[in-house]
Amino acid sequence: MQKNLLCFLFKISILLITTNGVTDNLFAHQNGITSFSLPAEEQGQSIISQQQLFSSIHNTPFSLTDSILIFNNYTSSDSLKYKKTSYKYNLNNNVLEIVFQKAGEDDSNWYDYKSYIYTFDELKRQTQFLKREFDLNNLQWENREKREYKYVGNGRHPSEIADYTQSSGSETWKGNWKINHQYDSHGNVTKTEQFKWDSNINQWFITTRKDIIYNNTNQIVSKTSYYNNLTEEVWIGNNRTIYIYNDKSQLESELLMFWDAVESKWISSLKKEFYYTGEGMQSGWEALRWDRDFDIWTNWWKVENEYDAKGNLIGLFNYNWNQNLDQWVDGWQITNHFDPENNEQEETGFIWNSEKEDWVGIYRLFHQYNYEYSVKTISDFSWDHESEQWVLNQKRFHYLSVPEMLPLTLNIINQNGQIINNATVSIDGHLYEPGIYHFPAKAQGQYSITVNAVGYESASIDHNLDAFNTIVDIVLKDLSLNLPELHISDLHVYPNPAYNAVHIRMPEEITINQLSLYSSSGQLIHSDKPAHSAVRISVSDLPSGLYLLHAETSAGFRVAKIIVGHR
Repeated sequence: MQKNLLCFLFKISILLITTNGVTDNLFAHQNGITSFSLPAEEQGQSIISQQQLFSSIHNTPFSLTDSILIFNNYTSSDSLKYKKTSYKYNLNNNVLEIVFQKAGEDDSNWYDYKSYIYTFDELKRQTQFLKREFDLNNLQWENREKREYKYVGNGRHPSEIADYTQSSGSETWKGNWKINHQYDSHGNVTKTEQFKWDSNINQWFITTRKDIIYNNTNQIVSKTSYYNNLTEEVWIGNNRTIYIYNDKSQLESELLMFWDAVESKWISSLKKEFYYTGEGMQSGWEALRWDRDFDIWTNWWKVENEYDAKGNLIGLFNYNWNQNLDQWVDGWQITNHFDPENNEQEETGFIWNSEKEDWVGIYRLFHQYNYEYSVKTISDFSWDHESEQWVLNQKRFHYLSVPEMLPLTLNIINQNGQIINNATVSIDGHLYEPGIYHFPAKAQGQYSITVNAVGYESASIDHNLDAFNTIVDIVLKDLSLNLPELHISDLHVYPNPAYNAVHIRMPEEITINQLSLYSSSGQLIHSDKPAHSAVRISVSDLPSGLYLLHAETSAGFRVAKIIVGHR
């Protein structure tokens, strides 16, 4: 019955994907402060996907100006019926500013109302975040919030992040919160300390801390948080999470505990048990609660995952434990549909209505693509219980202005992932000086690239330079090594974009010896030595953005790009 209902709703939803004429009209008669121009299909512009756009906030290789136009269909927010977000970059591909605008009452002009400004140092590390709001009465920007980032030496990880606020009409910054981080030699966070600002004595005071312990493969084995009892000046336990892995380095269970001040010991509270398919993909997990009266674990709720043949997550099915019936009952479900190119087309959420004994819609997202498979529009629907149909809430139009000239950067590395500094590059027969890997202005199009370095095999590739392919990874094979060739098709990374976890899989005969996940700014996020052909990495705690996966295997070295998003 569930499948029939889903098919029926999907057919209805296809009829609802129509471009709103009012929105198109807004494009057509703009002549305001910063005109947005006509729709991309009329201007011949490219269009950026939602995942790429969101990742561009976190330093992806795009020296471009991106825009989102949002049409809200909410009757209670007419003043924000049309909104726009624009992005500005520097030559290092860092986002310098994000400007938020809304349309005027006559829907003809754009007006600024908020902006985010980012500052970076010469090492491309973020040093400040500034939030501003536009004062329509005084027609000027006013500061509202800022964050300052500090580092130790040339380290990529911030050792301190301090947040300050500023009231309207004031030029004085007031402390809000501060976090200090400590790291081990692998770049793993081992301790965080959180502070608040005491305005009476004008200084920071520590409120909480978290200690994190890792195993020898850099997997987290425990997180323990404490709060500071200022009266007694002692640390008191708050909560603790224990992580247990199986022999394939997959997360097998999480144990959540809390500190019992009366008994002065840690007490079990919740346990999660994770399950996997033979291919290493997470098939589901179950949550159990600890019954202190009977000293047993009791069922609470569980989630089962369903994948298609390509590894795309097409279903999450939640069940709750009914103690009266002593069995699992339906809770909620999320289904996803993908096109032949693995682009997500539809995501729909349902909840089980026990009175109707049927699934009831919650939300639905539609992704429409152009011929290049870039997201054109994202339509957000909710279920109207009175009319019993899907109602459009919001449409988001994603645009990318592509400059005539694009930067081209070559990452030339050996099979161990180490940078080769003195390689010689030839592009379309033009030979450059050794060590020159960045070319700031190249016309879009096809290029023949040849790389030579002493002690390595020569490598030649044909690369199509466009707005989405400005960075090229070239791996040179060491002549002293006799390793089997690693083909791109040997490395499977899915799902990509990833929302909760990403799976890395190689053929069974190839072992993954070392995995390293880096942010686009070069920060080491995760390191693992799985010694298996399949690995799972949790990304649920990572900011949305582009990440680089370095995989050292028994068949050579490979680099893959992973996009992390959040729904």
